[in-house]
Amino acid sequence: IVKNQKIKKELTLIDSNNQKRVLEFMLSSFEIDNTIEYIAIALDVTSKKEGEHKLKQAYKVFENAHDGIIITDANANIINVNKAFERNTGYFLVDVKGKNPKLLKSDIQDVDFYKNMWKEINLSSYWEGEIINKRKDGKLYVERLKISAVYNEEKKVINYIALFSDITLQKEQQKLIKENENILYQQSKMAAMGEMIGNIAH
Repeated sequence: IVKNQKIKKELTLIDSNNQKRVLEFMLSSFEIDNTIEYIAIALDVTSKKEGEHKLKQAYKVFENAHDGIIITDANANIINVNKAFERNTGYFLVDVKGKNPKLLKSDIQDVDFYKNMWKEINLSSYWEGEIINKRKDGKLYVERLKISAVYNEEKKVINYIALFSDITLQKEQQKLIKENENILYQQSKMAAMGEMIGNIAH
């Protein structure tokens, strides 16, 4: 290293407890009375690096989750959505950022439904239920929705997180099974009546 030069490196070391530590190491040189002097500074950034790693992991989970995820601010305005949200609703982040999730409303649920939902969230910080919403193309879909409030250290709401699964196909299958069960029930009733009439005729 020559005079008036700085070298900055990130070093990974093993400490006396055999734990991995990450150091930000900086070596600076300067000249005093025709002599080059050096200053070395090492800063332990292990916790910072671990925090960054956890954030990256959390973001990967958020982006690749099968369920749709909406993150809003304390006023319920959308901050972020994941890919599953975009796939299920047809809306991209650019379409919904800063907007209220009510843009998905189908108007099938009445005002009381939403009043009760928010009452529950405000009381217990959580709500779970089924709701019919509307995609960007106008098609309706059924979702299983979970909403959680997120608080800061002062116990103030800073975010709401909503997770939803599209259960439209499941609901259609249940309806079909029920219809088939009703048909079978009616057929068995008719068969029993036919048998009874046949016995009377004999």
